[in-house]
Order: sequence, then C-alpha cells, then structure tokens
Amino acid sequence: MHLGIVVVYLVKRENEELLALHLRKIRTLTKVPYTLYAGIDTEESPFILQLEKEPCLRIVPLPRTRLKGGEQHAFYLKHIIQTAVSDDVTHVVIMHVDSFPVREDWVDIVTRKLEDSCVLSTISHNHYLALYTACLCFRKDFYVTCQPEFLLTESEHASEAYRRFSRSCNHYVVDSGVGFVFTAFRENLTWVGLERSNRHEDHGWYGSIYEDAIFHLVGAYRRRQLSHLDRSFRLQRLYRLFFTVVNAMSNRVKGRVPGKLWDLLRYGGFPIMLSQPSQSYEAVLSQLLNDPDEYLNYLRGKGVKSALDS
Repeated sequence: MHLGIVVVYLVKRENEELLALHLRKIRTLTKVPYTLYAGIDTEESPFILQLEKEPCLRIVPLPRTRLKGGEQHAFYLKHIIQTAVSDDVTHVVIMHVDSFPVREDWVDIVTRKLEDSCVLSTISHNHYLALYTACLCFRKDFYVTCQPEFLLTESEHASEAYRRFSRSCNHYVVDSGVGFVFTAFRENLTWVGLERSNRHEDHGWYGSIYEDAIFHLVGAYRRRQLSHLDRSFRLQRLYRLFFTVVNAMSNRVKGRVPGKLWDLLRYGGFPIMLSQPSQSYEAVLSQLLNDPDEYLNYLRGKGVKSALDS
C-alpha cells in the first residue's frame, strides 16, 4: 500500500497550533508508506515554510478560482487528487485541517474493508452520512474508473437514481463528497460508514471521534463565521433532530419543488446547525490544544471527565 493523504491547507494564523497538531498526528501515527499532498496558495499561505519541512509532503499549488464555499473546496480537492493518482498511490484519504488520526492502526481501520465491490469509507455521524471529506478514503482504481465528482449536478439531483439513493441512504446532500457515495451507488458498488464512536462528548458535533480512529473538530474553517450566540449542551439533541428532518425533506423533494425553495431546504440544515456555539467550539478547541492526548483519550473513553460543563 502507498497512501495518498489529500488536504487543502487554507489556514489562518489563528489556527497555527491546530495545524501543527494535525501535521504531528499524521506524521507520528501513519505507519504505512504515504505522501501528504498539501494544496496551498503558494503566494499567500503564511505556513508554506512549515509545510515544506514536513517529511513525505508534496506541495500542490492551488489554481485561482472565483468559486466559493463547498464548490471551491471541491475544485481544489479534485486538482490535488489528480496529482495524487498520477503517482503510485493505491489509496487516497482526504482530511481537513481540523481532522487527524488518533491511533497507529488508523489506516487499517479506514481501509480494511475496501476490497472487491467496496470502494470507499467516509464519515457517518450517528448513521447519517455528512462531513464526508473530514475522512473520505477510496481506492485509486475506483477514482480512475468511475471519475466521481464531489458535488452532484442538477441533473443528478433530479434523476431516478438519486431518488433511489435517497431512499436507501441517510445523507447530507450539500457537503462536498456526497458525489463519491452516489457514484458508488449508481455503479452498484458499496461503501463503509465510519461511525461516530465518542464515549464522552462536550458537544454534539464539535470534537467527534469516528471508529475510534479519526478525530474531527468541525468548524475550524468557519471559525470566524460562527455566531456569537451560544446554546446549552442540552439543546444539541434539538439541533440533531432539525438537521435530520431538513435533510430528509430535501433528499426527497429535490426536483419536485421550485428552485428557490429547494435552495432553502438544501442550505438550511448545516449552517443552522453551526449557527450556535462559538463558545462551545472555543471551549472544545482550548481543551484540545491545552493537552491533546488527554482530551482525545477523554473523548475515546480512556481518560477523566472533561472540565466543560455539560
């Protein structure tokens, strides 16, 4: 195996410590041959020298684009992956700056079922596919053969294949990466959900562990966009319910409602889910950076109770 790790590094200075932790965890816990394909803006990134010092890292300059948000991220990921698959990698795993492994056998955990018709594994938050590219692992042959896109086209949204996919798979339709799972479904291939495995938590989303192998902070890219409003931990169940209902509706009615209403359904869930908790986010981030191993062990059920109020 030769693993290609793909990350878009659009990192603000305020996340310098988080970047260092992310790189350290990949460097120290990845025990198979790998190349970290680092997509960066070579003209503006304040961390290019830091990244260049990393072993097994290849800088991939990001092209200019006027795309924003998820479309921009998808555009960058596709550009980096094309570089990776032109090398001798056998598998590719995509991560975010705020996601990283937490154990030495993480590669085996996310790839062990990727054989025969099973071509990818990705984040499953309480049996609901979302935030795919925080850890989206796939075989190179699947990518080369099927050429999946990260986001669905309008025609794909309106297709009978997508309606069948929606009935068979709970998923969030906006996040970059949904197109990989849909392509696998359409081609009669299968995938594995990396289930949320927190034994303890201080928030329903921030600070999630998947398959006891991958940590995802959630929200680092949007850090300055988080609302000043906060919500108590007890309200997180309501957010999860709202998130599920909105996406269940949008998955079923796409192509049957006017475009503007669809856009409301399509973009309603995740921003509202993240419109809370800047205070909760900063508290989770603070604990993580203060003592990463202690906090990660706590989330995994291997350490003491967090000091955060619950």
